[in-house]
Amino acid sequence: MGLHRTFAADLELATLGWQAMTPAWFIVGALASDDRAAGPKRPSRRAFVLHRLAAVTRIDTHPALAAMAADLLSSLRHRWGDVPLELAPAFRGTAS
Repeated sequence: MGLHRTFAADLELATLGWQAMTPAWFIVGALASDDRAAGPKRPSRRAFVLHRLAAVTRIDTHPALAAMAADLLSSLRHRWGDVPLELAPAFRGTAS
């Protein structure tokens, strides 16, 4: 395996770790309240959690992790509905 392939695999694993780990930072607040009313300046915690979990469900290199994320995602969508992650203001073409 060449250096490029090793780096690509390491980068993919680091990305997966980040996507799987960061929802834990926001899930307590997301379970406690719906912060969508905070406005468009930042994504809601619920949207963030659902978006990251959905990303983890699409991996094929770690099926147990993907299955766990899919179960949690399904449970949270049942509880909250589908809460889409909106584009950041800078990418909407409406940033001031």
